[in-house]
Order: sequence, then structure tokens, then C-alpha cells
Amino acid sequence: MVVYCYLPVYAEAPVESVRRKAPASGQKLTVGDRLTKLERQQKSNNIKSLIDRLDQLEGHVATLEGKLSEANHQINTLKQEQIAWAKSIDHQLSDKQRVSLREQDQAEEIKLYESALSAIKQKKYQQAVEDLELFVEKYPNSKHVANSYYWMAESHLLLQHYQASEDALHHILKHYPEHIKIPDVIYKLVMLYSHKNEPDKAKAHYKKLARSYSQSPAFVAAKKQFSHFDT
Repeated sequence: MVVYCYLPVYAEAPVESVRRKAPASGQKLTVGDRLTKLERQQKSNNIKSLIDRLDQLEGHVATLEGKLSEANHQINTLKQEQIAWAKSIDHQLSDKQRVSLREQDQAEEIKLYESALSAIKQKKYQQAVEDLELFVEKYPNSKHVANSYYWMAESHLLLQHYQASEDALHHILKHYPEHIKIPDVIYKLVMLYSHKNEPDKAKAHYKKLARSYSQSPAFVAAKKQFSHFDT
């Protein structure tokens, strides 16, 4: 009797199939796996480094912003101080300029007035009239205006410009009734109307002078010259 014995037969697995299988736990990584892992670690380190640098930059920016804000505050403070200083200087200069101009103007005023009086002393009556007319036009608020009209009237009278002299004298009576020269103005009007052969007006002003300014030198002089008006 023949006995058959069967043994199992296994097919040989291809080499490539074995190679492609993933390595079991605890086995060594391939070169490719190692490179991939290193690349991932490098990227992670780079990202962390960038984050650290960004944090540092943000800190620097915050510091710079604080310094910039402080600098802007100091600049604004300096600007305000400069503006205040400039205004102070301008005000001081303006005051000095006003004083200087006023002094200069006063000097020119006195010079013109004295020039007119000098012309009268030199008997240059026409020049005196012109200087005095310029004076009252240029310096209408001067304390010498009333006197200027008086000497203007005197010069016109000596030039026999009777109407111009009368106008100047009446201007004084109207606008400067309390002036110290009012008695002299009335006396000049007595003289003027006598020259114009207007005795009624001359006598009326003589009576006014006697009534209001009897103790004045002007009335004393008028009485000697026009005593016939006493009658």
C-alpha cells in the first residue's frame, strides 16, 4: 500500500514588494525620511526665529513711538515759546518804533513851527503864511495850532490881506475861546477893522475887550491907540 505525504508549498514574494513596505516600529529611517524630518524641523525653527524677531521689532517700534511722541511734545512746547517770544519782541519793537516815530514827528513839528516864526522875524511874511498853513494842515492837533492861526493872521495883516487875516482871527475866537491869546486876537480885530475903515466893528470889539479883558496888556495897548472909542 502506497502512502502519499503532502507538504505545503509557499510562493516566493517579490523583492520589490518587500522593500516598499513601511518600516516597522523601531527600525531605522530612510535617508529620504530623515531629510523630510530635518526640513520640517528647520522650518519650525525658522518660524520661531521670525516670531521672536517680530516681537523684538514690535518692542523697538513701541519704544520709538514713545520717544517720537515725547519729541513732538518738546517741539510743540518750543514752538509755543518761540511764538510767545516773537510776539514779545514785536511788541517791544513796536513800542520803541512808535516812540521813535513820535519823537521824530515832534521834532519835525517844532522845526516847521520855528521856521515860520523865524520867517516873521525876518519880515518874510509870505513864507511865514505858507509855513503856518502847512503846519495847521499837517499837525491839526498840535498845541501850537491856535498860535499858528494868530501869527498867520498877523502876517496876513502885514501883507494887507485883510480878509484872510480876519478869517484866521475869527477861527481862533470860534475854536479856541479860552486860549491865552484871545485878548490879543480881539485887539487885532480892532486894528483890522480900523484899517478896513469899518469903525462900528472896530468899536464893538474895543468895547468887548474893555468889558472882558480890561486888565490885559492888549487892552492897555488898545486904549492908547483907540481911546476915542471910549466916548
